[in-house]
Amino acid sequence: MIARNNAEPDGAVIALTRILRAIALLLAATAALVIFVAIPAEWLDRWHVLTGYTGLAIVMLLSPLIISWGRAGSYLLLVALGCEVTLVLLKPGVRKARLEAMVVGAVCVLTYLYLYSALRFNFH
Repeated sequence: MIARNNAEPDGAVIALTRILRAIALLLAATAALVIFVAIPAEWLDRWHVLTGYTGLAIVMLLSPLIISWGRAGSYLLLVALGCEVTLVLLKPGVRKARLEAMVVGAVCVLTYLYLYSALRFNFH
């Protein structure tokens, strides 16, 4: 007979996974707001497609996120990827953890690369 480990995870491990997941999802949400809301609104405002000051209002509301990803994007990217790698290592057989890690990583990397290249090559 095969002995199975049916022990529940420790309370500290559960708390750690919740904190890491919250940090990673928060960083991914801010990155998604920057890349999927602020950047297209700025483009549409530049092309005079948005009426009034809608584009300016959206960019001004999201300016703290844009500035933080522009200035400390590499650190935010490392924190998000570190949280996701830790979560995947804590749950090695869970496919959902891997999928979340790939999505969070992709959104954060896309945001960081766009803002880095926009500042580097001056096409913002």
